[in-house]
Formats: sequence, C-alpha cells, structure tokens
Amino acid sequence: MIERITGKIIQNKPPVVIIETYGIGYEIECPMPDCAKFSELDNIDTTIYIHQIIKEDGNTLYGFISINTRNAFRELIKVSGIGAKIGLALLSTLSVADISLAIQNKDTAILCQTPGIGKKMAERMILELKDKTWIESNLNNPASAQNDNHTINNTYHADISDALRSLGYTDKVISVTLKKLPNTFINLSTGIKDALKLLSQSS
Repeated sequence: MIERITGKIIQNKPPVVIIETYGIGYEIECPMPDCAKFSELDNIDTTIYIHQIIKEDGNTLYGFISINTRNAFRELIKVSGIGAKIGLALLSTLSVADISLAIQNKDTAILCQTPGIGKKMAERMILELKDKTWIESNLNNPASAQNDNHTINNTYHADISDALRSLGYTDKVISVTLKKLPNTFINLSTGIKDALKLLSQSS
C-alpha cells in the first residue's frame, strides 16, 4: 500500500491533483481545502499522505495534506453508509475540528451541511464515532487561518466552481453563489468554505 508521495503538483483540478515523482504522475482525489492549499505549492516538493482503495474495477488514491486529516477520513469511511466520496465531501465542507465538535455535541444540523448526509446518516455518525479518540484530540486543535489576502479573480472562480460541481451542485446554483461571495477572501480554501456556507444557508 502507498503511504505517502512526495513530488511536484503538475495539475490541480479539484477534486483531483496530479503529483509527479521520478517521472510518474499519480492521480489523487483530495478534499477541496487541501486542493486549495496544494495550488499554493506549485513547483515545490510537496508530500501528500495517501489512503489507497483497491477494488476489482480500479485502484484509487485519496490524498491529504496532513496525517491528521487522512486519519479522520479513514475513521469516517468506517461508518456504515459512508464511502470515500461522502468522506471527501465531509472534509470539503467541514474541518476535522468542526466534525469532531459536531459529533461531541450531537449536532446533526452541522453534519447535514454536507451534500449526501441526511439526518439519519448524521445520527449514525454520532453513534459510531462518539467514542473515537481522534474526536477529543481535534476539539482544541482547529486549523489556523493564513494572513495573506487575495482578491477574487476568474481563476479562483473557476476553481471554486469545479469544487462545488464535484459535490453535486448545479451550474445555476453555483453561478448564483459566486455572485454572493465577497470581493476578497483569505485564500482559496476560505473561498470554498464561504461558498459552502452560503449554500447551506439557502437550503
């Protein structure tokens, strides 16, 4: 099994990145915030932590910028009814700390912000994950925000659109949401989170 890959990001089209190492390009599916961070690491040697799923019809690599996020993904997909696609959607919509807090507080509404997660699925997540040690360890360790500001431009719009489209939102809904985004945001990851927040408020 592949544990991690270090190389240069040569293509980033959320939710897929391609990292090249020793002349081999690996196609890896990633959560949206991680794709956004990888876009800031172009032409720099980058390490992606891997979860590999091998089935009869394919061999898929899922990648994460931190071991912590990969471990959370591995726990999420152990929940009955949650596959890799929904696991990525959860980590695209919410941070690991947010998921941990929602599970501890039995807050199904927060978990239901993720496309594909209904109330019954959220309740199942809480039931099956409430005693996991990673929940407690993440409650007081939220990701720190970056301080540099970027102005929204067409490139960011395209990346955000791709991210939302991969989560199942229609082009019409995406177009309306993009118009509501502020003119500036901290980084692409924040832009995606802001868009998802607007979508959850309108649903």
